[in-house]
Order: sequence, then structure tokens, then C-alpha cells
Amino acid sequence: MVWEGQEQKIEGVVEKIIFRSAENLYTVFVMRTAEEDQIISGYFYALRPGDEVAVFGKKTRHPRHGDRFSVMRYEKVFSAYQQASGYDGKDGCEDEHRMQIEEELIKLQGRGLSIKEALSVYEHYGPEGLAAIQKNPYQPIMEEVGMSFATADRIGFEVGILEESSYRLQGAVYEVLNEALGKGHTLLTIDEAVKKSLGKLLPFHQRVSVTRQDVQEAINALAEQGVVVDDKGSIALEKAYRAEEEIASSLQRIEDQWRPCQGLDGEAALADFHINGSKLTSSQQQVLKKVITQPVTIITGGPGTGKTALVKALLKVFGGDDKNCPQVLLAAPTGRAARRLTELCGYEAETIHRLLGAKGIEPYPCFHHDRDHPLKGDLLIVDEFSMVDIFLAQKLLETVPPKMGVVLLGDVCQLSSVGPGQVLKDIIDSERFPVSVLTAVFRQEETSGIVFNAHRINQGDFPLVHQTSGDFSFEPKETAEKTLEAVVDSVRQCIQDGYDINEVQVLFPFYKGEVGINLLNQRLRAALNPTFEENKKQPGAAEIFCLGDKVMQTINHYDKEVFNGNIGTVKSVSDEEKKSIEVQFDHRVVTYTEEEQKDLVLAYAVTIHKAQGSEFSVVVIPVYWSERRKAAKSLLYTAVTRAREKVLLIGRKKDLMRSIRKQPGQVRSTGLKRRLGKETSKCREKVLYEE
Repeated sequence: MVWEGQEQKIEGVVEKIIFRSAENLYTVFVMRTAEEDQIISGYFYALRPGDEVAVFGKKTRHPRHGDRFSVMRYEKVFSAYQQASGYDGKDGCEDEHRMQIEEELIKLQGRGLSIKEALSVYEHYGPEGLAAIQKNPYQPIMEEVGMSFATADRIGFEVGILEESSYRLQGAVYEVLNEALGKGHTLLTIDEAVKKSLGKLLPFHQRVSVTRQDVQEAINALAEQGVVVDDKGSIALEKAYRAEEEIASSLQRIEDQWRPCQGLDGEAALADFHINGSKLTSSQQQVLKKVITQPVTIITGGPGTGKTALVKALLKVFGGDDKNCPQVLLAAPTGRAARRLTELCGYEAETIHRLLGAKGIEPYPCFHHDRDHPLKGDLLIVDEFSMVDIFLAQKLLETVPPKMGVVLLGDVCQLSSVGPGQVLKDIIDSERFPVSVLTAVFRQEETSGIVFNAHRINQGDFPLVHQTSGDFSFEPKETAEKTLEAVVDSVRQCIQDGYDINEVQVLFPFYKGEVGINLLNQRLRAALNPTFEENKKQPGAAEIFCLGDKVMQTINHYDKEVFNGNIGTVKSVSDEEKKSIEVQFDHRVVTYTEEEQKDLVLAYAVTIHKAQGSEFSVVVIPVYWSERRKAAKSLLYTAVTRAREKVLLIGRKKDLMRSIRKQPGQVRSTGLKRRLGKETSKCREKVLYEE
């Protein structure tokens, strides 16, 4: 996108809303001005055809969609909604409240906040938001309200806050730590934090009086305000530091309090145990014996290496033939992973959140189970544990009661958790607990190219593929447009072959670009949902969600029992100006109000990160990225291992080669391994099992 010139002001009337995102309020509309119609884009709280607005921003040129005017802030000159509803600002009704909110948001935007920042500030401070940010514009950063340091700096300059003010210095350090947490790091070295903070502080209107010593003093002051500085020269947000500290403490407690189950004869129970007609191998039996004789066991390995077989065997040892035996708790991070585990094992698995009795809505859920209200049972088995971040691991492990053993399963070669930390990897690397690394492939079935090629990719080898057939194929395309067309054609063909739309999933690493999630969703929606095409013909209709749209939940909503990553289909749209919709998730229908729809996004294509823990019949992977944004091998490996029946790779062979050869992305800076290691007097043996 190319910026043209300085900030401009345009006034006009909203003619037609072309697009409006329920997720983040991003809106594209046609504005009728005195000279000509303009395409306007930006974030707007409330906008309807007939509204007269003044928008402030710059002309941009989009490589695909052409010229448009990108808005940073706006003012409502005349509201068609007010006129239609007869609102006069005096009756104290919901209409008045809505208009008052918009007035406050416009005031905040007048101070340079984007609409997203203004919404966050208003939700946190209410009508006092403007006064709060004018008194100390850096306070919202410290309180994690959702306002950037750059915005705070602009306001700080306008209200006369000095460059070397402690408010400003501490705000910069806090944002650096928050940004690091967003990238998965739970801590930084002090030198790193100082360097990154100076990068934010020095551009303050071209003056450079802030020194390293100034930042160091700000860090010392923050040690009493939600930041921890340890004796190893590291700095972390207190919530991240405490989470890792409590994970280590919980694991230590589990180790100290655990006792073997009385009367449990693992060898006898496994003597005649068969998986798919075959007895357990000697190495599988060794893994199981360790589970029976150790408080915490880690089992890791790629697809087809027998992790599920070991879970089945453990269920038999602890529960016998009683599928509802309460001694074993079986859990996974996502709903899809839990359902898959249930199907494979014949034993009820739950999401970790459901197991803990989560209620409410992210980011502030409450849990029924905690250290004072622990779980009950003899053994806790958690699958896909590589997906679990420090905060969920903290909540889970604190609920483990005395004498309960813990088994953590996962594939460390997959992507790290979306949230901060790398809990499974740190536990393994600490060498504190026995680790069984499974390498022998059992689920090969001689015909499965998916399992075979997943292991080849993980080893850095090019997959063996069929050009256009088989369960693992690669279709070469040399341009973005041809790649997009082939992806759409492939998904359409799968549906014609009898696959449900929710069982065919397009996965890609990035949202933007010539081939990206945003563009893929537009193309797939237009091709697969005829209702969308009809909706576009309606004058002024906002293209939010239409009947038949494939959508995904983006946050955990425990009261509705829908979770981040759940994929469903829009089954109904209310006639009253599309204010509510119903979404079919598996066997449940969930109603979303107009406000709640912001928690949904289109899911014809989703990121590979969002697909972790899920499994689909068919996975379609466009392979087309720029030199600047290459997909790491772990991304490709994770995408391939999401497929149950078929993998379709479509795109450039050179991009596929670059990904396979590219090492994993930036290593995360975490403190859990150190905290686990400092309390152990000896390292435990890591066992590699292969036959």
C-alpha cells in the first residue's frame, strides 16, 4: 500500500457500505462528495448509509483494489440514525447511550487515537477516558488498555510532558515487555530491554537527550509496578514471571506428593493388550512402566509414532474395561483435539478449560478448579501439550491433587503455543522428568503419504508427491493469481466429491500478501457461498456474515461453550437488519448478537497457528510467499500433520524448498527451564524409543 501526500480532510455522505468487519469494525464504504464518489476505508464505531461525516487521513493505493482514502479519525456531522429514530438526546434510552459513546470516541480520536484505541480506552475508563489520557497518556500502556506508545507519545508532546519524564520512560519499557510477550517471550535480558526501549524513546521529535542510564532507572522504578528484575540480569512482566514460577512450583509439589497407585499391576494388565491386532512393543511397554512408576512423564513424537496407542494402554491399566472410570482424566487444549482423542480412545476427553470448569469470557475467565479446589483422580493425561502456554499451564498444574500422576503428550517439532512461553519444550530441556521420544512410525499403513512426508519435511527432505493424485500431492503454480484459482478449484472439487465444507480446510501462515488469509477468504467465499453474491446486490448491505458462511470463533466464551478455533457454519440471519445470527458448531447451534459477532471471523481459510490441535479430512496449503516472509519448516510441518485423508500443496516449488530448508523462527526467551533446573540435584535420563 502506497501513501500519497499529507493528511487531508474529506466531507461527504455515506452512500453504500461495501464491507464491515464484525471482528474489528474495519469498514469500506462509498462516500458521495461535492466533487466525486470516493472509496473510504478505516475503523468506525457506528456508520450507516445517509450519515454525513468528515474523515481525516490520506489517499492510498492498494495493489489489488486501487485508490482509496484511508481514515485515521473521523467526525460525525449528521446521523441518519438519529433522524430515523427521532433521537433528541433527552430520553435516556439505549439510542442516547449509543450516541454518547460515539461522541466520547470521537473526542478521543480528536486526540490522535485510532478507533480501536479509543474503544479500548473508553471500555476501561468510561467517560473519564479523555481526562485520564491527558493527565498521563502513558498510563493506559501500564494498565494494558490497548493504546500504543506512539499514540501516547503524540499526546504527551501536545500536553507538555517532558522527554525524560518517568511516565514516558516507564511506558516505553512496559510496551517493550508487552510486545515481547506477544511474540512468545516471557522475559528479556536487561540489556535487550534497554536497547529496545531506547529505540522507542529516541525519535521523540528528533531530540536524543534520553540515555541508557535514564532507562535503567525507569526499570528499577518499575520493579515495584508489575515488573520483575531477577538476579540473572533478566526482566519480565510480573504476570509472566509468576506463571513460570508457579508452573515449576506445581511440578515440584506433584513430584514430592506423588505415590504409586496401590494394587496397580501394569504388567499383568498389558500382557494381553493389543492395538490393531498387535501386542505392544517392548519399547512401548517400557514407556508405560515409566508412567506407572514416575509422577510426571513426557511422551513426544511425530504423527504415527504410537502416542494414541500408549494412551489407550494407559486407560486400560488405570480403568480396566470401564470407559467411564473416573480415575483417569483425559484432556486437550482445543475442542477439536478433545473430540479426536475421544473418537480414537473411546474414552471421554475434555478441553482443558472445560476440565477446569471455566466460566465467563476471555480475557477474564474464572475457574471452578484451582489450588483450593483440585481435580480428582489418579492420572491426568494431556494431549497436544505443545499448544499450552504459560498461563493455561499454570492454571492446570495448580489443580493437580496429591498422588495424581501427570502424563504430557505432544510434538515439539510443531509450532510453539500461540500464547507466551514454550512449556513442553522447557520441561523437556530441563531434563527434570523422564522423557520418551518416539521415533518408530506405526501408523504408516504402507499407503499413507501424509505421515511419511510429514517426517521427511521434519528431517529437511523434500516430500515424495504425486503431481495431482494420491493422498499427498503438489500442484505447481508460478503466479499468485494462478495459485489462488487452483486453491478455489481444489476446494470446490473436494466438496463436489462429497466432503463437507468444514472438513476441507485451507491453511496459510500469513494474513496479508498476494496470497494471504484475507484474500483467500474473499475468493473462497465468493466461489462457495451463493448467498454472499445475492447479499452484495442489496443496496447498502454490509458484507458481514451471510447465510452459509464458514466462520471461526476467535476467543474462548465459556458460558456459550464455544472456544477459540471452533469452526462452524452460519445457519440463520435475523431479518431485523441482520442484528443476530445462528452458527452451527458440530451438534450445537449458538446465537450471536450484533456485538458478539466481533468474536467471529471467516474461516474458509485460517492460519496454521489457528489450526493447531485440529484435524481435517483434507488440508489445502497454498505455497506462495515472499523473500521477506518465508514460512518456517515448523509451519509447513504443522499444516501437513493437520490432515487425516489428503494434503494438497499448491504453488511454487522454490517456496516449498525454502520452507523445508528454513530453520524454525526466532527462539523464544523463557525462564521455565532455568526454574525447573535450579531445584533438581540430578538430571533424569532422556529415553529414545525406536524399533
